[in-house]
Amino acid sequence: MLDIHMIHLLSNGVKYYKADRRLFDPLFYNFADSMKERLFNELNRKPVNFDVAFLNRKAGGTPLIVVQNDEQVFPNQALADASGVAEDSFGRRVRYSHIFTSQTATITVFAESIELARALQVIIRSSILLFTGTLIKAGYENILYQGSTSIGVDPTLMEGGTPAYTVSMSYSALHHHIIPVYLDHLSDVGAPIPDFPIDVLLPTLIEP
Repeated sequence: MLDIHMIHLLSNGVKYYKADRRLFDPLFYNFADSMKERLFNELNRKPVNFDVAFLNRKAGGTPLIVVQNDEQVFPNQALADASGVAEDSFGRRVRYSHIFTSQTATITVFAESIELARALQVIIRSSILLFTGTLIKAGYENILYQGSTSIGVDPTLMEGGTPAYTVSMSYSALHHHIIPVYLDHLSDVGAPIPDFPIDVLLPTLIEP
């Protein structure tokens, strides 16, 4: 699920940094003003498209950000480690089962120009820093930047006959998945919900 969260986060990040030069320029503090203006204009020239898992890379054309997720078990844990049994506010017996997974999101940029590919690479890193709290609230822990590839050319993704410039970055995170288990329900899973009588209060007729 890290890919879904990343796409939501990055789409908001791109929208945020496209909106105002005062937000965009500080990301490129070591660039000349003329280069900042050029990068900002490139970013705003066309909408940025998003996709998952390389399912349809040509949808919407470039610039395109594709996110792919890989998940592995976190070592040295039993399946569905559980807490003790307690009662919730409704008097139900509940036990919390949880599992940790190690997830890696690979984020790949496709762009018409090398300048836009570099700009999106910086914006992606900045967006994840900006919205790290969102990932933590979603149950991700120990979010790590694993590095990036060098910028290359992908001749298979053509835009008007021009091959796309591409760069990939990867992030890893430990995800804590936890669910409540209502013990009283487990002995009768799938049973129909009982019908309860419904009392209807009829209006009183008043004789004229």
